[in-house]
Amino acid sequence: MGIQNYVGKKLDNLGSAAMAVAGGVGLAQFPSYLAQYIQRLGGHVDEAVRWGVQYADIGKRAAELKSGLEAIVGASGIGKLPAFVANIDWEIAKATLAHYTPGIALDAQGVAYLGAGALGGLVLYEGVKAGSKAAYKGAKRLLSKKKVKPTA
Repeated sequence: MGIQNYVGKKLDNLGSAAMAVAGGVGLAQFPSYLAQYIQRLGGHVDEAVRWGVQYADIGKRAAELKSGLEAIVGASGIGKLPAFVANIDWEIAKATLAHYTPGIALDAQGVAYLGAGALGGLVLYEGVKAGSKAAYKGAKRLLSKKKVKPTA
């Protein structure tokens, strides 16, 4: 039983480390994605402003895009994520993702997202592990109660 316990602990450590790395690296992509999104959004704003002189609807779109751009750029650090979510333009977001180049910013903001992602990955891993353990114990208990006892 000792070797199984040892191997189990090592696999648990490996699983939590893998989830921390996956979560950290995953969320650390946000600053790079946001920079590319802002670049595209800015291009759409410029285009809409140029055409806005001729068409009222495009002028309205230009104002909406410009407002979103200002909100995202004006937010600080970790506040950029909620500002992005509140002002996302799905058409631009899909186009950005289609041409996205992964990257990790090594400034304070990038490190903060990396840490938050790592913490989120660990919490997710521990939650799944605890849920699986509880389900296993519940199933084992349920199966042990259903055993038929022989009658004399």
